[in-house]
Amino acid sequence: MGLLDGFKVIDAVTGVPSISVTKNGIAFNKTVVEKMGCPSYVCAMIDKENKRFAIVPCEKDAKGHRAFYKKGRSTSYGVRWNNADLRMTIETLMDWNLEETSWKIIGKYYEEENVLMFDLKEAEVMDRRQ
Repeated sequence: MGLLDGFKVIDAVTGVPSISVTKNGIAFNKTVVEKMGCPSYVCAMIDKENKRFAIVPCEKDAKGHRAFYKKGRSTSYGVRWNNADLRMTIETLMDWNLEETSWKIIGKYYEEENVLMFDLKEAEVMDRRQ
């Protein structure tokens, strides 16, 4: 038995995982992409009753898969989805007017399941400069 048995290297991910919901779409910051391990595809899920949104990595042939990170691209700008249906689903669920206000939601990462969950009830109004 070695001194470091049982230890795992901690990935150097900086920042807090968050999404922005704006009239132009949904943007995942760099930290989301890196925490998830830069998956090519994710499955987006919504819990309407509890007003939560989650993403989990998946394969291209999985039901509900969505393109996420393109291998070889810098993670600096994160990922943006311009999906009108998903944006409108969140806007309606939360009774937001995205033409007037944009929202930022901090995510919570669950390592065992490799899931990032966003509690939409904890959304904060984004400053126009963000």
